[in-house]
Amino acid sequence: MRFNYSIDNEHAEKFISLLVLGVLYSIKEKAISIDEAEVFIFTPSTSRILNEAGYSNALVDIIDSGCELEDVADLIPERLTDNVKDLISKTLSLIRASDYIAGTTDKKINLIE
Repeated sequence: MRFNYSIDNEHAEKFISLLVLGVLYSIKEKAISIDEAEVFIFTPSTSRILNEAGYSNALVDIIDSGCELEDVADLIPERLTDNVKDLISKTLSLIRASDYIAGTTDKKINLIE
């Protein structure tokens, strides 16, 4: 079974930003590993898809930087916490700059067998 959440493209960037924020906060709080974050969102293919679909450079850059967190952890671990905090700050700025959605979006949640 698969959980499928679809949302209007017009609001997708904010939704993705909220997902990214949750993943980054979870890394910061050591609730998930960087490996898990890479499973959920921080992959080069995610960056490529978002870029090709015309999403903002800011979001694509955050995803790209998230893809580099494992390298930071391995090569300069003392910078990891600051890098994650910086990405959280950038993601919050992106969310704050987004339009208010309220009940104006068409979304669907389905379970697919």
